[in-house]
Amino acid sequence: RLRSIHQPSPKNLALAVGMSYTTYLKTERGQRELSFLMALRICTFYKMDIHDFIAQLSDAELDRSELSIQKQQQKTGRKK
Repeated sequence: RLRSIHQPSPKNLALAVGMSYTTYLKTERGQRELSFLMALRICTFYKMDIHDFIAQLSDAELDRSELSIQKQQQKTGRKK
């Protein structure tokens, strides 16, 4: 949401967060977890308070299980 509102260059944003562009896109698409440190760097990039950032998360985002758990469950499902 922030990127669509402010429209920064995705590559500049990835650089500010300290990761490669492809890793940033995976995080944005929900294919990789957003670490707390990355969240802080995003807040710094947008000059935003971490509490405001957290307030923008939807209930669905907060309720979903972590990707590592989902991946483990998929592996377990394939073995059966």
